[in-house]
Amino acid sequence: MPVHRFSHFNIRSDRPIIEALRQFYVDVLGFRVGERPPFSSRGYWLYLDSLPVVHLVEGDPGDSRRARPDDLIDHVAFECSDIADFHRRLTDAGVTWETTCVPGTRVVQILFHDPAGNKVELQFNEDDD
Repeated sequence: MPVHRFSHFNIRSDRPIIEALRQFYVDVLGFRVGERPPFSSRGYWLYLDSLPVVHLVEGDPGDSRRARPDDLIDHVAFECSDIADFHRRLTDAGVTWETTCVPGTRVVQILFHDPAGNKVELQFNEDDD
């Protein structure tokens, strides 16, 4: 099966909300702030054990990717393999998608919206495909 496991969820909002979320997840839930790739945006990756499962990103006021105040979950992500198969599946289903790379890593992402409008990210390690 090409989808292996849940990867992370991402919250994109303004700085005060991102800071409040960081404090809550660290102080209340016991996550820890850990290493984050050198994205151009500000934010945090919060870890459970060795996994960065919560990504907090500060979006600029004009950032079209920034979530609405009542809709802060930006996307859900899954670690996958066989990127070519997913390109074919999405194309065959008429889904519009884009591919990006995580800076400083060998991770490739496919981003798209599901039928309900939720953003989904499929992550592929170039070393695996």
